[in-house]
Amino acid sequence: MPEPEERKNEISVLGSENHKLFKIGVYLDHPNNYIYFDNENKKLTRLKNKLEKNTKKSILTENYSPRLGGSSQDKICAAMLFNNEFMSVDPEIKGEKSKRDDYYYNDKANFFWIGFDDSCDEEEYEKIKKNEEKNKKLNELNEQCRVLKYFNLWKADFIYYSNDFNNIENENVSRFKFVLVENDISSEEVVKLRENGVIRILYENDFCGHVDLLKTIKESQELSDEDKVKIYKIWLDKFVEKKSYKFFPCYNQDHNHPNSKLSINEDYSIGTLDNKSNGDICFYIHHSGNTYEMKEKDIMFYRSHGWLRKNIVKNNNFNLDNDITSDSKFFQFIETLSTKILIIDNRVYERFDNTLRVKFSNKFNLEIYEEFNKKENNDWKTIKCKVKKDNYNFVVLHLSFIESLGYDEEKINEFFKKEITKNKFKEMKTIFVITTGRGRSIWIEELDDIYKKKTIYKPIEAILNAVENGVIMKDDFQVKHNLAKVLFGS
Repeated sequence: MPEPEERKNEISVLGSENHKLFKIGVYLDHPNNYIYFDNENKKLTRLKNKLEKNTKKSILTENYSPRLGGSSQDKICAAMLFNNEFMSVDPEIKGEKSKRDDYYYNDKANFFWIGFDDSCDEEEYEKIKKNEEKNKKLNELNEQCRVLKYFNLWKADFIYYSNDFNNIENENVSRFKFVLVENDISSEEVVKLRENGVIRILYENDFCGHVDLLKTIKESQELSDEDKVKIYKIWLDKFVEKKSYKFFPCYNQDHNHPNSKLSINEDYSIGTLDNKSNGDICFYIHHSGNTYEMKEKDIMFYRSHGWLRKNIVKNNNFNLDNDITSDSKFFQFIETLSTKILIIDNRVYERFDNTLRVKFSNKFNLEIYEEFNKKENNDWKTIKCKVKKDNYNFVVLHLSFIESLGYDEEKINEFFKKEITKNKFKEMKTIFVITTGRGRSIWIEELDDIYKKKTIYKPIEAILNAVENGVIMKDDFQVKHNLAKVLFGS
């Protein structure tokens, strides 16, 4: 079989003057019959037309069983990438089309999520069909045909200014690290942002003293690195408790290199290691997985292929030759360390042995507990007091744990009122994350807006993958970094 000529995958901007949505075309790496005989219509037709016809079928059969072929799975995943929701793949299943679908002219006959193409235009196709030697021509063409399958991806961006509720639904706000809103934003808009997984919400009032930066954001001007650093500082001052950190090389590593140590002050500036206070959180960093079994409570293990090694540490020493405080990644580093996370879930609990759980609780602001069986459990009473005092940034609760306390899905509001707080929920900074492995949604429908504003859903698989990836890597920081990425959504 002759080798087909090289074809490059395609990337093009689609439907946006701001280059926010891209159509990605990928050639399938095997030859296909370019033209086939359609038994149903008794005529020759293009493979492209066949694939499009199959893709336009409902994701459910007439007997309501799912179509699980490759194209159906591709379509489901492409719909998730476009709308952040698997159910949006078929309006008949969800009951409605998303406003984003309507905005981008996505109707039943023209799936915006996924499509096909090939290398032959209609004119060439018609010539082949009419050619007396069409069998020979078809065989030659079929040996070289490659199908181009394309889907759409959103480009990640730093901050979005939301001053129009309709734009929240047309835009994919989850692609932004930060969302700026007006001071008088409605509860409905906040709920919509939370439904899209947005955590880092900043108000105009947060930018007091930063008038020029606020103007830059509102006018959608390009942000400098200095602007991004300022935004991160504003966010951290608002969301996390200020701490000072000190990092030292591990016992068997070079202590004399000028960049082997790092001190971070509460104001995020680089400090000295001379003055050590009781409030400092101290780590010994160790670049190896060979001694991971040591699991000393003060050692932060990291690996070459982890985020810390790629962005903060260079050649086993901190990247202090340049001003790391001028890079927004430095503030992601602080955010990851400072974000306080509580997880009550049996499957997450089982991924850590007791030594690791103690280490992450004492040093990484990550507390992990198994689910308690009874409402009267003293451990839950102790943890509940800390939750009520707003001691955490994220409280991750498996739905089955809430049910074990005596609150069914329909009683989710009662759980918040009786177990968390009666009157001061509005003032809490804590974000509650409800997780379940079966995708149950009654609790979401029942949840009052006051709780929806500070509650999001995450599938347990996403949290487990985050934890397992870091544990398998034997990279302590990667565990916390992965969890922060899942919970913050970016």
